[in-house]
Amino acid sequence: MNSLQRKFYKFLIRSNIFQCPICGGKNHSSYNRPCRECRRKIKFISDNYCYSCGGELDGALAICSKCLREKKRQFLQAVSLLPYLQFNRELILSFKNGGKIELATFFARLAISKLKRLEIDFDIVLAVPLHWSKKQRRGYNQSEFLAELIAEGMRKPFAVRAIKRIKKGKQQKQLNSVERHKNLKNAFLADPKILKGKKVLLIDDIFTTGATVDNVSIALKKAGAIAITVMTIARA
Repeated sequence: MNSLQRKFYKFLIRSNIFQCPICGGKNHSSYNRPCRECRRKIKFISDNYCYSCGGELDGALAICSKCLREKKRQFLQAVSLLPYLQFNRELILSFKNGGKIELATFFARLAISKLKRLEIDFDIVLAVPLHWSKKQRRGYNQSEFLAELIAEGMRKPFAVRAIKRIKKGKQQKQLNSVERHKNLKNAFLADPKILKGKKVLLIDDIFTTGATVDNVSIALKKAGAIAITVMTIARA
């Protein structure tokens, strides 16, 4: 993505678009957010969540049953905004693959509110990077736009060059948890000049098995990051 494209996308995200990005209905209460009717359909994850994935708890433990089956996480904690089901799924996919990047404003507001409410401590914000070929094909990295807005709202630096993906790998969708971790091994490279001694807030769109954020976290720790909090839009 060249600088002109990036400026255009940032203009779309910040411009006053008085339409619901989901149904197209008029929305005069705020810009770049779902209308009142669409907002009623959105389900949220409560503040009583699994610290290992950010999803809802499903038992008496502080970790959900899905995470009990996974290996030890490489990050300190995870926070997520929405369960990945029904209307939420349509909303997130329209942001991720459907070109509705103006939804970054809406998701950033939700994220900032939750971060403040939970008093999450961090020094720097970054996004899970895409391989350059995928970013070129899609035209943008949706997590990057979201991370930048969150950083602005929290008055923290956004480190767009702190980490990059150096190995393309296979599509994650078709792989199980073990295969996903293997596919992403040594796929990321982080910059110690930026990250040494830092507490990181790592932004991604969907938490499925956690393989992606685990492997990014390994690279961040190798570069000297001392604590990593993962924040995603949804927990699948």
